[in-house]
Amino acid sequence: MCAMTDYTVPSEASLAHTLVQVDTEVFLKVEHIATHCITLQHTATHCNTLQHAATRCNTLRHTATHCDTLQHAATHCNTLRHTAAHY
Repeated sequence: MCAMTDYTVPSEASLAHTLVQVDTEVFLKVEHIATHCITLQHTATHCNTLQHAATRCNTLRHTATHCDTLQHAATHCNTLRHTAAHY
């Protein structure tokens, strides 16, 4: 036979207090996770902005290179025209 002499039933107030502690701990953990999630979303948005800017920069660089090539060709053409005018 088993004797249960040391067991006491917790009061409603004690159970309610324990439940509030658990709820508070869960809330704080969820709040921490939510904050982390918002930070990650902000970082992802910033990353997308930087990626867009990098793509735009590469496009501008390509355009500038093409412009330099055209300018070089125009200078060469003007030199040839100037030379032909003297002959």
